[in-house]
Amino acid sequence: YYLQEYVRRPPRDIRAIVAGDRVLGAIYRYAGDGQWKTNMALGGRAEPCPISKELEDICIRACKAVNGEVVGVDLMEDEARGLLVHEVNPTTEFKNVARVSNSKIADEIIDYIVQRE
Repeated sequence: YYLQEYVRRPPRDIRAIVAGDRVLGAIYRYAGDGQWKTNMALGGRAEPCPISKELEDICIRACKAVNGEVVGVDLMEDEARGLLVHEVNPTTEFKNVARVSNSKIADEIIDYIVQRE
């Protein structure tokens, strides 16, 4: 079993892709009909999410907290507390972020790795 604190939030979450100290793109993910999970494979939909300074700061701190280099950060928007990180993925799917945000995520990840060397 897995228990998690209930968070009052809109019917969506945010997926952001981070490489080092840069947020490459972000989307809002909405659950599909009859679902509560915002998983695109379960029929969810995605919309562009603007990268605010708050979102950028939290995502970069989350990446650093796990000693990550390229990660996906999933966040919820709590009505009282603002953005909350609920997951950091070191092997993240970024196809929908690239498609919806019109970002060249794969190219930017390669550039990040090459510049790091």
